[in-house]
Amino acid sequence: MTPSPPPFPDLSLAKAQLRQQLTATRARFDSAARAAADGAIARLVLSLPSWRSSEVVALYAATGGEVDTGAIAAAARREGKSLAWPVIVAGDRKLSFALAEPEALVPGPFGVRRPPPGAAEVARGEIGLLLVPGIGFDLRCNRLGRGAGYYDATLAALQGRAERVGLAFDLQVVEALPRESHDVALDAVVTETRLLRAGTGPATGR
Repeated sequence: MTPSPPPFPDLSLAKAQLRQQLTATRARFDSAARAAADGAIARLVLSLPSWRSSEVVALYAATGGEVDTGAIAAAARREGKSLAWPVIVAGDRKLSFALAEPEALVPGPFGVRRPPPGAAEVARGEIGLLLVPGIGFDLRCNRLGRGAGYYDATLAALQGRAERVGLAFDLQVVEALPRESHDVALDAVVTETRLLRAGTGPATGR
């Protein structure tokens, strides 16, 4: 587990420094170890009760060294689940979602692939499991994103509906993240070795 940084009086500066540190650490992750970790994370996700009960799973197309969701998407297709992907809508801080197969995704804002124009939209309330990327996470399931704020607004809107689960490598987990009032914690975080649940601490699994 990456050690937490010392406290900073400026939370924005603390976040920026931690983003830089964790992004650099993730970039050095060995490709073979990364592939093994991706597989272990997928297996833990598929063991979640919310996975089994969800007809619609929302996930993301990995970029910049994020946990790859390809195996999760393939499992969803085998099990007849619908795949929903985030879509940025102008003028709305909350992400919308649309259905698409992974191979149909097209380039979108911030270099993230998204469903093509005209893809069928999915109401947020239909999502049973939302899988979320991030740069860093802590033991209480707080999340450090890129700083645009789209996921924070979306996570707040989905509270009590979908289970909100972050996907991370162990090297992205710190003891505690700097938090601001608009930051929204997740329900759980899955790494290659454990499941962290908000308020309950880590559970080890493979």
